[in-house]
Amino acid sequence: MLVDPGNNFWCVGPRRKLYAYEVCDAVEQETFTLDGLAMSDFLYPPYFENIRRSKSTRFDHLGKITRPFQVLRGGFALVRTRAKKTAEFDSVAKGHDFHKEDRRYHRSQYR
Repeated sequence: MLVDPGNNFWCVGPRRKLYAYEVCDAVEQETFTLDGLAMSDFLYPPYFENIRRSKSTRFDHLGKITRPFQVLRGGFALVRTRAKKTAEFDSVAKGHDFHKEDRRYHRSQYR
């Protein structure tokens, strides 16, 4: 909520698609422990900068992302092309799981 409190930030990514500024979605299956608590990996601002080259900086906290707009296995990205909003996945299994979720009251549905 601190990153996008109005749930309305988008940035231009590859092929001029708009990507939702969501800092955990692309890496949501990756975790680390902090003071005994499981934490989700998260993205740094360069992840959303289409001008960055692969491996040029740190894109996520765990260092598993190697290029802007990359989606790790188990993650997803909300994308808008023209007037249509879709989700991109790195694995077929995540796509199936995502579409089974009840997202009626999820904050991403209010964009």
